[in-house]
This record gives sequence, structure tokens and C-alpha cells, in this order.
Amino acid sequence: MRRIFAFVFVLLALLSAPAAFASQLGPRTNYTADQIQAAVERANGYNGSIMSQAGNLGMFESSGNSGIYNDTCCTGIFQINKSNLASYGLTPSQYANMSLDEQAQVWVNVTNSAAGAGSVKQLEQMQASGQKFDGQPVDSAMIEACIQLGTGNCQKMLNSGSCSGFQDSNGTSICDMANKIRNGSQTKEGQKTNNPTNNPSNPNAGASGQTTMDQPDIGDLCWACTAVGQGFSLINGLFTAIPDQLATKVAGLFAAIFAVVMAIQTTKHMLFLPQHGGLQQIVSLWVRFAIAMSVISIGSLYTTIIQEYALGPALGLGGYLGNQIMTIAMSAFGVS
Repeated sequence: MRRIFAFVFVLLALLSAPAAFASQLGPRTNYTADQIQAAVERANGYNGSIMSQAGNLGMFESSGNSGIYNDTCCTGIFQINKSNLASYGLTPSQYANMSLDEQAQVWVNVTNSAAGAGSVKQLEQMQASGQKFDGQPVDSAMIEACIQLGTGNCQKMLNSGSCSGFQDSNGTSICDMANKIRNGSQTKEGQKTNNPTNNPSNPNAGASGQTTMDQPDIGDLCWACTAVGQGFSLINGLFTAIPDQLATKVAGLFAAIFAVVMAIQTTKHMLFLPQHGGLQQIVSLWVRFAIAMSVISIGSLYTTIIQEYALGPALGLGGYLGNQIMTIAMSAFGVS
């Protein structure tokens, strides 16, 4: 019986740990809302009508931690997703190690790019005329939430005429997020962060609507899960940082080796030692090269697509279920 219970305990720990911990790809910081807002206002392209509450948004997304990665999609003060970072030639690791001003500049660029969407324009018109939406004020907090949760999702909400017209996987609407931003420096768990902590909450949303599961910290329930989770964070950090560098270098090295081998084979079979089947061997080399490059490309595809859109959400769901089962199990055994 003890062996069975131990096995179940370890299994639950493994299920819970990956989703309960975020990775540090850069320095752990505790910037305040005022510091974040000041950095945004220094950025080129600052637009006060849609960015005047960016400081509170940064606290909501990351609790002021510029080096945090949520283990699925999103990085930094404003939890910008991989696709948006890639459009500016950045990896999550590079962005996480930028200064506050540099991160703010990227966010301003991303936000301005999204500001051309019809849903954002519609909100700006309502803002200018002092209108409300479903009883909610239309201000910079509403527009920031619209962009963070996705302008397409925002349009769904506007078309419905109700705040409930769109909700993410946690049941959070754009109006809910706007209220949290508007009320001042709140994390996703709804706790005030006027005195930033060095142990920030695990962010669960990123720019343009990338969201993950939201659940209590398993570290509050068992110390063994904490140890397992730290191990997974380390492994995940490696799988996040290494492929971005490795794929390019391996592909380049392999291409250089192929070029040398191909030159030798061509010279050997076509010039100095002509022989039957020489052309076939050269074609065979091309085929093998194509296969090898495909393998490298598939590895890169895993890190950029499968990990983000399949593995990440699956781990998030597993962690959420693991948390719930762990809580029930500990209650059943009388452990608080």
C-alpha cells in the first residue's frame, strides 16, 4: 500500500510541477508600475491614449519581473509571445535579457502594430466620444486589454455588445482584465503589488491573446513538488534557449561540410577518375543532404510550433488536474 501511495505521489508531483513554475530566462527584477510606465513613455512611438496604464499592465502580466518566461509562449514584463518577438528578430531568451527600456520599446512597437486593427479603432472612437461599453469605461486599460488578449477576440466581444462575448480559458473577459489594470498594479491572482515581491506570480497570458492555465502554486502544498518543479524549470530553460542557437549553427556547419564533400566528389567522378555511376553518387549525396536538413528543420519546428501550441497547453492542463487531485488527496489524508 505504501508503494502504491508513493507512486501516486510522485506521479502527481510530475503532473503538477511543469505548469506551476515559470522559468527565469533573464534577471529576476521587481520593477514598480511607475518605473515601467516611465520606460514606456520614453519609448519612440508612445501613444498616451492607449498606453497610459502600461505600468499597471506590466505589473499584471509579470509582477515587474523582466526575465520571466511562462513556459509556454510569453516572456518579459509584458509577456510578449514568440511570434511577436520573432517579427522583430528576437528570441524569448534575448528579450528576457534586455533592459527595461528595451523591453518597453518592443512592447510599444508590438502595440502600435496591433493598433491598426478594426477593434482597436472602434474602441478609440468610443474613447474619444466618452462612450461606455456594456457599462464599462472605454479607456487605455480597455484598449490595452483588447490588444493583450487578441484584437480578433476583442472584435468578437464588440460584435456581441457584451463583455461576456469573449472569455479566455480561465473565464477572464477583456473587461475583467481592463478592470484589474485600471484598479492599479494587480497580478492575475488579484493581489495588490504596490510592494513588489521577489517571488512573482506565474504569468498566464501574453500579448495577442496567448493564454495558459491559471492554478494555485503547488509549492504551497508540498515541498517535494517544489524540488521536482525546479528540475523541470531547468530542463525547460535549456530546451527553450538551446534550439534557437543550435539549429542555426548545426545547419550552417552541415551545409559547409556538404559543400566540401560535394566538391570532392564532383572533382573525383567528373574530372580525374571518371567512372560508371558517378552521377548517381552525387545525386545520392544531394538526397542525403536534403534528409538531414529536414531533420534539423523538424527539430526547429518542434521548438517553435509544437512546443508552443501543443506541448505547452497539454502540460498546463496536466498541471491543473494534478493540482486538483493533489489537493483532494492531501485533504483525504488530513494533511494541511
